[in-house]
Amino acid sequence: MVQSITQTVRTEIIVKNSRFIGYMGNIESAGDAETFLEKLRNKHSDATHIVYAYRTVSNEVKYSDANEPAGSAGKPVYNIIEKNELFNVIIAVIRYFGGVKL
Repeated sequence: MVQSITQTVRTEIIVKNSRFIGYMGNIESAGDAETFLEKLRNKHSDATHIVYAYRTVSNEVKYSDANEPAGSAGKPVYNIIEKNELFNVIIAVIRYFGGVKL
């Protein structure tokens, strides 16, 4: 079954003094994903990292570790999308570094 979301969702947690803000939004194309990310980059221009993953119903897939160690951030986010059979969705995680390496 193809699942998608209909609204942008935001959540936030603090882990070892680092602030993580998660966003999940609806997209229909890679262009929509880039627009979504650009808005986040503008809103969180002082963030340490913006990790993301997305997948469309036409199977456009992309994920980014945002300079974190390879495979440690974007791929796990994409795995959540894949495991839950989500399409036309983007998930982005913004990190404000709190001084402690995780």
